[in-house]
Amino acid sequence: MFLAKPSALDVIAHPYVLWTCRFGDETAWCSRIDGRTTPTALRSDPLGFLSYFDYETPASPTFVETYGKLPGDRIVLLTGGSTVHGVGASGNRRTIAGQMERFLNDLQTKWHYRVINLGMTGWSAYQQAIGLELWGKPFDPDWVVVLNGAHDAMAALQPGPSSATPPGISPLVWPDGSNRSVDGARLWGPLPPPLPLRRRGLSFLSSRRSGRATAGETAAALGRCLAAYIEAQKAILSRFRRARYIVSVQPWANLPGWSSREADPFPTYWTTFAAEDRAVHHEALLRLHQDLDAWSARVRAGAPSVDETTAREAVQWFLIRAAFDNILSLQVAPEDGPAAISHVNVNAVLPEDPASRQPLFLDPIHLTDQGQEMVGRFFAQHILAADGLA
Repeated sequence: MFLAKPSALDVIAHPYVLWTCRFGDETAWCSRIDGRTTPTALRSDPLGFLSYFDYETPASPTFVETYGKLPGDRIVLLTGGSTVHGVGASGNRRTIAGQMERFLNDLQTKWHYRVINLGMTGWSAYQQAIGLELWGKPFDPDWVVVLNGAHDAMAALQPGPSSATPPGISPLVWPDGSNRSVDGARLWGPLPPPLPLRRRGLSFLSSRRSGRATAGETAAALGRCLAAYIEAQKAILSRFRRARYIVSVQPWANLPGWSSREADPFPTYWTTFAAEDRAVHHEALLRLHQDLDAWSARVRAGAPSVDETTAREAVQWFLIRAAFDNILSLQVAPEDGPAAISHVNVNAVLPEDPASRQPLFLDPIHLTDQGQEMVGRFFAQHILAADGLA
């Protein structure tokens, strides 16, 4: 788990999004790369959002008047899972959202940019779409930045309580209906039915109710999860017709030694996104399909169940494929879609050299302060260029 002390995390039951997560005063990050423990001073509202105000559901006129868009404001909504929420950051201003806001305002003087962080630990794309509807609408955003993918991939690795998914991946698999804490994380409020939902709702992705998933089942589940993810992305894109969107899959560490194989099963595809030619993307996608087939066959031949190495590789495949599909398949009808959509991939702007890439990551999917600053700067520069301020 990414927490040095799991009891510092409160999982709060919520009727519309199943849960929210709030970091406590004793929160510290535990790096799975170098083993270091890093304290953090993240502060949140009662729901767990990293904000200087308390959200209302629904927002009252007083809330909108006090915290909504003011003359001269440009509002950016940022949504995603734990990477966006702030896991790995030493404080609110060091998160991706905090860094974005700093760069947006330091690099120009025409507008006052406000970045609203609606990321939440454990949320899938569908939960993010609901979160934008519940808590993003009152801000009338000019921009919406979507950085996600890992939790949607992990749904394929969670067919039952014996899944190979490492503990702490998603609060959806924590409660068992009787315990008030799992791995030390505290559960608050009357619990919704996360375990029955996991068994009945997520099992359709793997066609299993319990036990470890085989490599073949995981490969098939990844495809179904990907289709669900793309539909959820379309729901996100339909939320704000006046806004402009930036869509990216989240960063992936992809460091040497994280696979037991002799070579990376999915040779780097990230640099492909620097090309604007769709034919290049199609060609790379065909190669990726071939690599998936070869990976699945190799793993099936080596072990009947999915181990941690295979789970990492499965998430890597999902993020690469999702990045392609965001570009090639994510289409929204003009009457339902936003003002503009920019498809990017932050993985393509992170350094490929392992010595330069390693300091950016806390674990496979979470960023350190340095990594959050790099991603925040990238998004800020993209927005300013599109707004004619670069």
